[in-house]
Amino acid sequence: MRRSFVLALWLAACGATNPVGPSGVDGGSVDGGGSDQGGMIDVDTACTAYATAYCNKEDACIKNGVSANYGTETVCETRLKQSCQAAAAAAGTGVDGKHYSDCAAAHASASCSDFLNNNITACVSVPGSLANGAACAFGSQCVSTYCQRPRNLTCGHCAAVSTAGSDCTVASCAHGFSCQSNGCQAIAYQASASCSATSSCGAGLGCLIAQGSPSGSCIALGASVGAACDTSAASHCDVNKGLYCDHGHCAALTYDQPGATCGVNPIQNSYVVCTNASLCYGATMSHSGSCLAYAQDGAACDTSDGPGCLDAARCVTASSNLTAGTCQLFDASKCM
Repeated sequence: MRRSFVLALWLAACGATNPVGPSGVDGGSVDGGGSDQGGMIDVDTACTAYATAYCNKEDACIKNGVSANYGTETVCETRLKQSCQAAAAAAGTGVDGKHYSDCAAAHASASCSDFLNNNITACVSVPGSLANGAACAFGSQCVSTYCQRPRNLTCGHCAAVSTAGSDCTVASCAHGFSCQSNGCQAIAYQASASCSATSSCGAGLGCLIAQGSPSGSCIALGASVGAACDTSAASHCDVNKGLYCDHGHCAALTYDQPGATCGVNPIQNSYVVCTNASLCYGATMSHSGSCLAYAQDGAACDTSDGPGCLDAARCVTASSNLTAGTCQLFDASKCM
């Protein structure tokens, strides 16, 4: 699932990568009910509340976030509820309706930093009952809380959580780690924390490394138009706030629809990103690309050339070295 706004990677600076998904969905699942002071919290009700809270928070923390990732608020809520309900049917789940209800309520007061980094305490996945090696689709099916899935599949197996240096050439890292130079490295979530070319900083932060030095410190990204920035020093602007670094100062990004040209626009001296459920493909630091609308479930997709899939689905390919496939929803029943 997407947490941060999807742009060309060179704009992103250091950020949270490989998130476990919407809090409590990809990282957990519901088992059909739970008690709340003696009463039952219906999973359908909890998933509805969760989806609404998540989509509202995404728009509050990411400029054009819902539009870019889903197109509309209705699609966002439908997809998130769909994911929540799919997780509810997963074998071995460790969470229930109360977990999702508490997670939904926690979104209102959560900081954007915690939301974007998947660090909302009430939404953290709890252990399931499946042992390492068992087939899974969601983290909360597993005793370890980590379902290690190859990037080209919706199913994986329960595994020990990532440690620094764990291989990530095929599968993503567990929550709290990002894949850097084919190895999992812990994400630094606090400003002034140590970072390097092979580690990353959390959302809203960039790794500033002095020339000739092997490491540096996480610093806050530029958060307003006109703020000073330096792309050569990784002192970027916060893309989640709709900004990019333009000749030493943060400038506002331009947004456009599927089919439009995206990326660098040298004529208008701007940078165009895609919205209305689309993503930019083919753009480089000097050439523009095209906004391609996300493919629907069951439709053709390509992890390299696009289109990608709507959130809650993944582009599933026949093997890890292929890029063309079909968009498929996460469904634990197909993993057993």
